[in-house]
Amino acid sequence: MKSAKEKIFDSDKLRSFSLFFGIGEETGFLPTAEPNVLIPRVKNNILFFYLNYVLLASIILVITLFATMLNPKTLVMLAMLAISWLLVIRFTSGNGLEVGSVTISRANATTAMMLVSALVLFFVVKDVFFVTLGSSAAFSLVHAVLRDDSKFSVNEGAAAGDYIAAVPVL
Repeated sequence: MKSAKEKIFDSDKLRSFSLFFGIGEETGFLPTAEPNVLIPRVKNNILFFYLNYVLLASIILVITLFATMLNPKTLVMLAMLAISWLLVIRFTSGNGLEVGSVTISRANATTAMMLVSALVLFFVVKDVFFVTLGSSAAFSLVHAVLRDDSKFSVNEGAAAGDYIAAVPVL
C-alpha cells in the first residue's frame, strides 16, 4: 500500500506550471472537434497531468473551506458546537450527568456529541465538496480537452504512468 501511494503521488509526476499551461509553446492549447484527435488527447493529458489536477482540487478545497468558515452562519454554528462540547465535558465530570434517575456517563455523552458534531459539520461543509469536485472536474476536463499533447507522450515501453516529456521548441 505504501509503495503504491509513493508511486501515485511521486513528486516527479507533478508537472511544472509552464508545462501545465503551455507557457513558451506556440501551440499550448489547440481546440479540436475531431474525435480521433480528441479522445487520445484527453486520455494522454489526464494520465500526464493527473497530479496537477489533484493539486488543483486541493487548492480549490482549501479556498472553499476558508470561504465557508468566514460565513457568519457557519461561525455561529461552530461556536454553538464548541459551547456544547464544553458543557458536555463540564457536566459529565465525576460520576457523569444525572438526569432524573438516569446517569449519563462521559463516554456516552461524548459519543452522542460526536454524532451530533458529525451531522452538523456534514451540513455545514457539504457544499464545499460539491463546489470542489464540480469546479476542479470542470477545469481539469477543459484543460484535458484543449491542452495540445504533441509535446509529451506516454512511454509505451515503460511502466504505466511513465512519460517522456519533449523539450518545447521555441
